[in-house]
Parts: sequence; structure tokens; C-alpha cells
Amino acid sequence: MSSNRLSSFSENDIKAQNDKLPHNNMMRTKNFDLSGHFVKLVHAKGFEKVSLTQLCEVSQAIRDHVEDQNCPDVIKLSNFSESSVEYICGYIRGKALKESMTYSMLGELIRLCKLLRLPELLKKLEEQLYESCKSPENIIETLIVLSLESVSEQMETSIYKVASEKFMDIVMHPAFVSIPPSQLIILFSSCYIKVERELVIVDSILCWLKEQETPEYFATLLLSTVRTNKLTNTDIEVILERIKLLALPEIILSQAERIFSSDHGKRMCLLEQHVTGKLVRCGTDNHNTMNGINTMPLSVRNGERKIGKNEEWFNKNVTSKSKLAKEVLSE
Repeated sequence: MSSNRLSSFSENDIKAQNDKLPHNNMMRTKNFDLSGHFVKLVHAKGFEKVSLTQLCEVSQAIRDHVEDQNCPDVIKLSNFSESSVEYICGYIRGKALKESMTYSMLGELIRLCKLLRLPELLKKLEEQLYESCKSPENIIETLIVLSLESVSEQMETSIYKVASEKFMDIVMHPAFVSIPPSQLIILFSSCYIKVERELVIVDSILCWLKEQETPEYFATLLLSTVRTNKLTNTDIEVILERIKLLALPEIILSQAERIFSSDHGKRMCLLEQHVTGKLVRCGTDNHNTMNGINTMPLSVRNGERKIGKNEEWFNKNVTSKSKLAKEVLSE
């Protein structure tokens, strides 16, 4: 081991090594004597000590450094909380892991797993994130986590499918407006949203826009997710009148008029399995034959429902459990 260089690693050092070396999960053929050596994982409030041997067994990133004969004695993780680093150290030591944690910690652990390249733990945490999608509140928190941390494509698809199936529960929830626009675009683009009419999608978008400080920045992106071929002329008239009623910025009215009147760039799904499966948002047929009057109940009661930043709920249920929503909203 004396031939190996001991050094202090920062988060950026590990990222640079991750980009530099191939990502394989097999231990290379070189063998170093790692016994008796420990590594300090430094967090915001102190540090934890783990065996270098145990760390190499689970972390491909550290194995790469060791194989490069650059063995760490200190890994600086000052951007991570004490609880997250302690959790990772427990995993490295082979201890039983706690199942209950905040969404803030879960998101941080996913980021830490990707940094140290801990594939088995990352998979477990992603599954835990998916299993938490039981209620509208939990789905909203999960979508906030996804806006900050990426997960596997398969897991992301599964989470958005759950969100699509529980769409109406989500939009009726007080924290609906805390969902970041980047995640709403994906959700509103889904073919699997369970609604009776496309007008409900527009209604939900207007609810969200009404509660934003700068709705004009997001209106075009969100309204462009609407399947305009599923709207009747009466629907469009009702939508434009509702935008005026909600006193949204005038530019949003112009954007809506342009999007709903244009024949260019219309979103349409023609996948055979979706059309034959009679997904409401798919195909060319428009089954929305209902009269458009009084069919946007969410936004017309916007003020009464206080669908938005309900401070009492927000402080009690989001801010105290997770800083994620607050961070996203302040960006």
C-alpha cells in the first residue's frame, strides 16, 4: 500500500474521475493491500470513518481511484447533510438501513449514490421513491425530487404513469402549484392522463399559471402540451374568456390565441395501441361534444379553493419535511 498515494478528494475530484474512467462494475485485476486503511467522509458538521476495503467493495468510483494508485484518505462531502453521509456509511459497513426518511434526504442520497457510483443502493432508493407514490401529496414531492435528481428512464416512466393515473387528485391538491414547470411539461404531455376531456388539461394549466409570480414565462410551454385537435371551437372560446376572467397577463391571452388557432405544430398521438386502447388524448377523433359552458370548474373557483400557495399547508407539510419545493420555487 505504501506505493499508493494518499490524498484528499473533493466532490469535483470524484466527478472528474467518473468522467475520465470507464463505468464498469467489475473489480480490475490489480490487487492492492487495503487492509487497515480508513477513509474520512467529511460532511457539513463533521466526518465519518469507513474502511477503505469496504468502501471499494461497493463504490466503483473509489475503486477507479484505487486502481489508478490514488487512494483517498479524506473525501469531502460538505455539500451533503450529516444524516445522508451517515446513511451511506451505514450501507458501506453493511448495517441495516432505515426505510423512513424525508424526500429531501432521499433526493440527496440519490445524488450521493450517483457521485460515488453505488448501483445497488441507487436501485433500492429509486424503488423506494416509486413505492412512496401512494397519495397526491407524495406524488407531488416525488415530482419535485425528479426536478432535481435524475433516475433511471424506466423508473421515471413508471412514476409519471402513476402521476398520470392520479392526475385529478394531484391538481386538486393545495401543493399542485409547487410542482416545477419542467415536471409539469412532462406530465401534461402524457397520453395516459385520465380525464374526460382535453379541456380539463387546459383548466389545470390555468390554475397553475394563476398562482405563479411570472406566469408569462411558462404559459407557451405548458399550453403547447394541449392536444388542440381535441378541443371544440366552443372550448377555445371558453378558454380565452377564462384567461381574461383570471386576469392573467395579456401576453398569455395572445399566446393562447396563437397556439389554439394555428394549424402548425399541433400535438397528436397516433400510436396504434393508444388509439385502439381508446386513450382519451390519442387519435384524430374528437369525442368532446359536450357544451363548453361551465366546464372549467377548477379555474373558475380558483380564488375560492385557494389552490395555490396555501401557507399553512405549505409550511406544515412541505417546508418542514423537505426543502426541495422551497428551493425549486425560489429558483
